[in-house]
Amino acid sequence: MSKEVPQERLQCCTPDMVQVHIAHTPWKRCTAKFLFPSGYPDQGVITQLTSTVLEDDLLKKLEAACECEASKHLGGSQVIHVYRMLDKRVRSNFVPAFAEIKQLKNYLQPPHSFSISDKAKAVKVHLQNGDYALDLKLEIKDRYPLEPLGVFCTVSTFPQDLSKRFIQHASNLARKLALPPAVASYGAGNVLAREGAGTSTKAKRRQPEQTTLSRYQEAAMQQEKERKEAAARHAREEALKNHVPKPSILQVLQYLKEEVVEQLPSEPCRLCGKPVLPQDPKAACAGDPKSTDKLEHLYCGHFFHYTCLEKYITTPPFGKECPKCGHTIHHHDFVTNKQVLEHRWAHKQAKQREIDDIKDMFA
Repeated sequence: MSKEVPQERLQCCTPDMVQVHIAHTPWKRCTAKFLFPSGYPDQGVITQLTSTVLEDDLLKKLEAACECEASKHLGGSQVIHVYRMLDKRVRSNFVPAFAEIKQLKNYLQPPHSFSISDKAKAVKVHLQNGDYALDLKLEIKDRYPLEPLGVFCTVSTFPQDLSKRFIQHASNLARKLALPPAVASYGAGNVLAREGAGTSTKAKRRQPEQTTLSRYQEAAMQQEKERKEAAARHAREEALKNHVPKPSILQVLQYLKEEVVEQLPSEPCRLCGKPVLPQDPKAACAGDPKSTDKLEHLYCGHFFHYTCLEKYITTPPFGKECPKCGHTIHHHDFVTNKQVLEHRWAHKQAKQREIDDIKDMFA
């Protein structure tokens, strides 16, 4: 036994029992106590499991699996075989997600469904509302819940651009639950920190040429850069050390099921009152940006028809809020700056008055 089990795992080994601590991540660990009955090895070894992180129901299932494994090796060495099986089960990525997967059985009722893929280390989910459906693959990483849940769409009857937005929003939600803010936003901050980021080509041309730095200045600049990188790295490590990640499978599915699949196909446009999506998914227009059926998504998460939103934003009073949640409207396809909109409206009205005067003059 001592040759098979690493020394740091073996806590106790006596003629009466063997105690082993199994730990792969902070969320995959337990202590196993193997007790030898008087009739051993003709009688199966007794396994008792304890853990501060694993669910009691899961521990009971693992104990039952250990008993079954021991029964296969009656009359011979049992502990080593039970230990190997238990170590493999605890290593599984589904162990930290056991409680969430258990809740999915009650949460996803027909026509919704889910299945577990051991090979893909993922939960496969089917969400359906009439003719609209989403097939998802939720990939559970090795260090879940600290590593963000991977959210992928395999099949969708929603418009392609909308499906991408749904999955992106769900992935961001999983990332926020898994990582502390300092780490979750590191990627974006790193990109913005690149030299010259946000500076146009013309502006770069107007900048005076840099004089050649001495090697002492270059060395000082390099040292300062390394110091800042080390400080940022230390801040991220401290944030990770003090952060308690939150499970994200249920949260992600609540968004995709309740706010997307169940709500969106029947949700009315808050500006015209008509459904934002047609009853037939094939009729959903995602190509023509000027189509009245084109669906637009605000940063606050609510949907409107393209033409309705365009009219709402570009007509006074300007600086409007989302009619559903009250948040300030922001959209990458529309100018939402109040001063710019007022200037454009005044120019448009002046032009229209001039056209009207010409019409009156020749009437």
